[in-house]
Amino acid sequence: MEQILINNTIYGRWMYRILLGLAFASNISTGASSIFAAAGLLLVLIQSVRTRISPPVDSGLAATVLIYLGIWVICGLTSREASTSVAAVGGAAHRILPLFLTMLYVHHKEQMRAIILAFAASVCINDITAFAQLGIHGMESRPTGLVHSPTFLASHLLMAIPVLCFFSQQSYMRHFQRPLLALALLSGVLLLLTQTRGAWLAAAGTSALLFALTPQLRRVLLAAALIGTLLLSAVILFSPTYSSRLISISDTGYASNQERIYMWQAALDIFRDHPILGVGMDEYGYYYNTAYIPDAARERPRDPDDPSTGHGHPHNNFLKHLSEGGIFGAVAFLLLHGYLFYRLYQQFHEERRQRTPAYALMGILVFAGIHLEGLTDTNINQLSIAREYWLLMGLTLASGAMEHLPHTACTEKSSPESSSHEY
Repeated sequence: MEQILINNTIYGRWMYRILLGLAFASNISTGASSIFAAAGLLLVLIQSVRTRISPPVDSGLAATVLIYLGIWVICGLTSREASTSVAAVGGAAHRILPLFLTMLYVHHKEQMRAIILAFAASVCINDITAFAQLGIHGMESRPTGLVHSPTFLASHLLMAIPVLCFFSQQSYMRHFQRPLLALALLSGVLLLLTQTRGAWLAAAGTSALLFALTPQLRRVLLAAALIGTLLLSAVILFSPTYSSRLISISDTGYASNQERIYMWQAALDIFRDHPILGVGMDEYGYYYNTAYIPDAARERPRDPDDPSTGHGHPHNNFLKHLSEGGIFGAVAFLLLHGYLFYRLYQQFHEERRQRTPAYALMGILVFAGIHLEGLTDTNINQLSIAREYWLLMGLTLASGAMEHLPHTACTEKSSPESSSHEY
């Protein structure tokens, strides 16, 4: 009830607007999303000072995040450039902010509907931009959308597809259900066209996970898999580029694969030389390009005198944390995301037991997509990807709590920004 009262204050109404902006900016502007996240933090601070009441933050998640950040501050203080590494930890904290903002202020299905529609609009704009790039540069090119690289675009699509599919089935989305499903299907096609092999494997793994967790959907999933296989076969048949990309997945001699192996080996070497606290957050690039890059590596810094012009991460989320934070950094990574997965899985079982909408299943699929792709690409530290990831994790956990609030929390009348208009 305390959360509902907070939501109905002027602070709740303004935070609702901020979260709408954050959702809309998530796929189209990292700068705007940073501004909205900072505005959300500022609003929480103003509310705490003026009301002298601390927001009811989830204690388990807060403790886990603080432990994660605290460990990385310690790692940063012992690094080559302490100020740079500690500042990077501050950046990581800023990326996680949407998790708490959504959990604190989203408690109505009407809010959820509007935020998801803003998110869908963001995905739609990004998808249209990517398809326009394919139209201009040809189907053999790799689109980037509005998120700087094909791999970034693929990560965003891996998150968007399960979210759009899930909300297209919720009754409170009403007339937007079919457009959301159509956008999910369009995003699936675009995921194939990004030619991002790690994302292809992540999509296959996520689909297998969905198949295992939802016996009631297995016939539908098998039909979808058949259609997807036919589409993929057609693309491969008529495109040597796509065919070679698919075949190269298991080819260790393929140039891109070999470069990744070099970077993974370097990350392990850095860990062996700095096993306890690593070299500090965001320091992998300096050490790899100055001391650990093998002579056989072809992808070297564009400016030999500037290590920052080369690869800045080992293309693996865990190895990045292991090399930059040593055993403490690796444990912090596993603790943060392991605890988050525990909460999602716990919520999944509760939703299944009570037969409420499976928000947690959606969250688990987003989680799986990012971390499976994170085996071949470092994505969880990228600003646009991380901010959207934490926003969606917050919405997932907030949605689970929303189902157990009093009925008045879900009515049109109680929504701070609701109107009498029926969608």
